[in-house]
Amino acid sequence: MNRFFLLILIVLLSSTINAQDLIETDSIIENLGEIEIIAQRKLVKHSIGKIEYDVKGDNDACAMSVMDILKKVPMVIVDANDEISINGSKDFVIYKNGKPSGLFTKNPKETLNSMSAGLVKRIEVITDPGAQYDAEGINGILNIIMDERSVIDGVVGTARGVSNIVGMYSGTINLTTQTGNVTIEGNYGYNRYGEKQQLTKDEMVVTYKDSGNTLSQKDRSVSTGGVHNIGLSASWEIDSLNLATISIDGQLMQWKYKSMGSSEMFSPNGEMSYKYDIKYDYPPYNSDFLNMRADFQHKTQLRGEVLSFSYLLSRSENKMVGNVYYDNKENVPISYSSMEMSQDAVDWEHTFQADYVRPVASKMSLNVGAKYIMRRNQNETRYLYDDGQCSSSDFEHYSHIGALYGEYSININRWQARAGLRYEYSRLGGEYFDGSNPDFHRDLNDWVPTLGMNFLSNDANSFTLNYNMRIKRPSITRLNPSVSESPISVSTGNPYLVSANQHNISFGHMYNSQRLTLNTSLRYTMIDDTFMKVNRVVDDVIYSTYANVGRYMMYAIQGYIQWSPLKKTQLMANYGLYYQMAENKAMNITLNRWRIYCRTQLTQQLPWELRLILTGGHNGGDEITPYSYQEGCYFYSFGL
Repeated sequence: MNRFFLLILIVLLSSTINAQDLIETDSIIENLGEIEIIAQRKLVKHSIGKIEYDVKGDNDACAMSVMDILKKVPMVIVDANDEISINGSKDFVIYKNGKPSGLFTKNPKETLNSMSAGLVKRIEVITDPGAQYDAEGINGILNIIMDERSVIDGVVGTARGVSNIVGMYSGTINLTTQTGNVTIEGNYGYNRYGEKQQLTKDEMVVTYKDSGNTLSQKDRSVSTGGVHNIGLSASWEIDSLNLATISIDGQLMQWKYKSMGSSEMFSPNGEMSYKYDIKYDYPPYNSDFLNMRADFQHKTQLRGEVLSFSYLLSRSENKMVGNVYYDNKENVPISYSSMEMSQDAVDWEHTFQADYVRPVASKMSLNVGAKYIMRRNQNETRYLYDDGQCSSSDFEHYSHIGALYGEYSININRWQARAGLRYEYSRLGGEYFDGSNPDFHRDLNDWVPTLGMNFLSNDANSFTLNYNMRIKRPSITRLNPSVSESPISVSTGNPYLVSANQHNISFGHMYNSQRLTLNTSLRYTMIDDTFMKVNRVVDDVIYSTYANVGRYMMYAIQGYIQWSPLKKTQLMANYGLYYQMAENKAMNITLNRWRIYCRTQLTQQLPWELRLILTGGHNGGDEITPYSYQEGCYFYSFGL
């Protein structure tokens, strides 16, 4: 049958052919035997402000976790500690099927490591979010699109287990079933971390300019604990135009922390001024959150017209009690030897959203929507010292955020373009139930524009140009005015911080052929008057708080290469070169630094359906501050 279709194709392509030619061609095909067509599946796609990675087309996905696959996705950095960055920043959120996922965003390391990549259809890296996305604290979005099965017979499930030699083990199970037009999915995962994996040793030396004294500190800390993840969702396809979905997901962390260290202060001539040992002991404490979400989507008879509504209820709590002990004290300038710290932080969030997409013409569309968020973050902190002193703070921070947006898109021949504008009104406030500070509130108005275009010069080359603005709002940790102190430091928050605007400009090019994929992106980021820690030193004690005095800039070149030089060989490289500048304008401190990230992978197909994977590269450290930077490290691995 295959030979018959090939003969027909030859006839169609040939302008002059006769019966004798057909006989000779048939003889040639008979001698050739089996014909094999070799081509590399295109795993990466490029569009305005977004890159897509085809997880289903990756042959390694069935044996990997989602975290492992992310290490191969363009514009995504996963360092040696499985910390994720997008566009060189850790300010990002994770979506699941186009909706925010608290389970992924709050603890991505635990969740993505325990999740099989075989459940995922594709991963979208939204490098430049449009007007329909929240403007707050989002340098990028990871949108994980799950694999959907059109018809499920009975129950379909996957199970995955992982263990390593440093005491970590995890397991996850996912089950999906379908009854008529209703699909139900449930999943549970557990990660356990042992002492070997969570052991940290630190040494630090600080020299005070004014006095010339030197502080030497050593610390050894260890933490153990487990993380439970659970999710349940149900979708009801009412008819071909209406879809209703409800979902519940949550997480419970049970953690234990211990630390022992020492501090010694020396005068400029080397004499010891004082010393002490310090011990932190935090019994098992819990941190949990729960999300409940309802969505309704209505499509009209007009192709592409969609109206959707959603509601999200989110609650999280972090509750801990710990003790700090000071031993072997000599000339230490404090009157206490121990203290008990207790903290209870509870966050509530209600979110209402409506979105409407309508095609304006055959190649144009309009996307408009509205959103309202109500957040209440309560933090109660108490310090009780053995000398009778006591300090406490009962502080509640609230936010009311209303947003309207509109975005216009056009697609003409090889050109795509979009322009959007988002307006956000924010009312931020704080209430002090203990009367330690006067209550306050502030009204903010932000206009957030986005622009983007994509040009497909031919079937292999595309170019993108994007601009967007983001908003950084201070967290309750930076706003909370409660005082935390030790013999060498006193720190407090600042309830009068305001938000800051971040501007991003990017230009990208992608070349995509059967054997070679190249993606290159140039990016510039600038943010001014952002909140930043401000320190001052009095008698060798560091007093710190926060103020809107920071400036940050970044120039970046990011790239991705996927190449199949031979039939069973594939090379992949994911790299980034970053030049960063961080400045504290109040303290006149500036730090400039280059960062380099590179991950290369060689995949070789071997006999007996074995696959050899060799990986190596360099992790260039974390984002810098005016006071510090992190050195990079090299890494390598192999798998069969």
